[in-house]
Amino acid sequence: MISFQLAIRDRSFYEDILYVLKSTDNDFVPAISKKQTLEKVADKYVNLAHVYLAYVNNVPVGFVSFYPNEFPETSYLSLIGVKSE
Repeated sequence: MISFQLAIRDRSFYEDILYVLKSTDNDFVPAISKKQTLEKVADKYVNLAHVYLAYVNNVPVGFVSFYPNEFPETSYLSLIGVKSE
């Protein structure tokens, strides 16, 4: 079953976000972890971003993170990560 969840500055999704980051880290060039720890990235997302997560059979398989700004009225897309399996 495929499901989606929107997490808006929600710490309860930290482990799911970290799981996807670890699963997709080496798909990026350079790897995300070459710049900063994945734990730090996940922490930033759960504290500051809006994250739309995708699940297959209740297992996180991907997410898109973004920062909607009120002033100016623009949004910043930070990352799209989807497991290759």
